[in-house]
Parts: sequence; structure tokens; C-alpha cells
Amino acid sequence: MLINWRKYNRLCIILFMLAFSYVSACPFCAGQDNQFSDILIPVGLLLGSPFLVVGVFVTIVRRQNKLEEQTEHE
Repeated sequence: MLINWRKYNRLCIILFMLAFSYVSACPFCAGQDNQFSDILIPVGLLLGSPFLVVGVFVTIVRRQNKLEEQTEHE
């Protein structure tokens, strides 16, 4: 079970790195073509990324707590 958990952690790290590479740090520079969608996507990713990070960490902590409770009862 420990090996699967490590693979899951590595997969999460890789996905975070890929997701944050697409988040543009400068919405003004990304929207130079004067299209609203070119500005909206980077701003939406910038505003939504903290919620994604918190959601993943909360999920990991809850799973870890559940595993610890199961091992205590055995």
C-alpha cells in the first residue's frame, strides 16, 4: 500500500507542475490581441489555482487520517 501512495504523490506533484506552467503570471501580456477570452483564461487560472491546491491537500490529509484511524483499530 505504501508504494501506491508514493506513486500517487509523485503523480500529484507532476500534475501541479504541469498545471502551474500554464498559469500565466501576466494577464496583460497574454491578452495583447485584444480578445476578452485571451485575458479571461489566465485570470481565471490565477484565481482558481489556490482552490485547486487547497482541495488536493485537504483530500490528501483526509485520506491519511482515515488510513491512520484504520491502523489504530487493527
